[in-house]
Amino acid sequence: MTTLESLLIDAPTLTSDMLVRDGIAFLDQHDYSHLALVDSDNKWMGTLATDVLYDTDETEKIANLKYHIASLFVYTTDDLAKIVDTFILNTCNLLPVVDEEMHLRGMLPKAALTADLVERTFFAELGTTLIIETHAEAYSLSTVVQLVESNNAKLLGILLLQTKEQKTQILLRISQKNIETIIQDFRRFDFDIISQHDEDLHQNKLIEHSNYLNKFLNL
Repeated sequence: MTTLESLLIDAPTLTSDMLVRDGIAFLDQHDYSHLALVDSDNKWMGTLATDVLYDTDETEKIANLKYHIASLFVYTTDDLAKIVDTFILNTCNLLPVVDEEMHLRGMLPKAALTADLVERTFFAELGTTLIIETHAEAYSLSTVVQLVESNNAKLLGILLLQTKEQKTQILLRISQKNIETIIQDFRRFDFDIISQHDEDLHQNKLIEHSNYLNKFLNL
């Protein structure tokens, strides 16, 4: 099983005495959303969105951007649900990972985590694929897991497909083949079902009604 620390990379960090141009030099070759700010002991001091660097005079010191510093990080001990939620809720593709003493252990790329999840969970066991969509600010991985497991099913894998126009679309791999009750529960919690399933009685009823209406109009 892959460990979190094996996915970390040694992306350059920012320090208060650095110039903005030093951070931009790295970003010209890497499309990362955030970089970590550390002190002389490699302790995490904050996280800076890289968009801020591009919008700032290159001769400015990083210290002058303190009002843009965010408290964005995960611990090495955080579970998968917490890490995935942090990526999604902050629309980022690179996260600082710190230990209990707040020393920076490395940066976690979203792409590496996604690839690991796909390799470990999506193809390991047979199951059903379900694609759901909800408002980005309302999304919670813990809610998704609860809705699946409350129906005596197991969530084998989860993959964020896209976040666009305030909507987050997620692909789920579920152990249970008959997922009618799971689909109904997701709808009750205002999730839209994007994928189509034969056992989706609600969707089938809508199709039947639509076909009947079309037939009536064409008489």
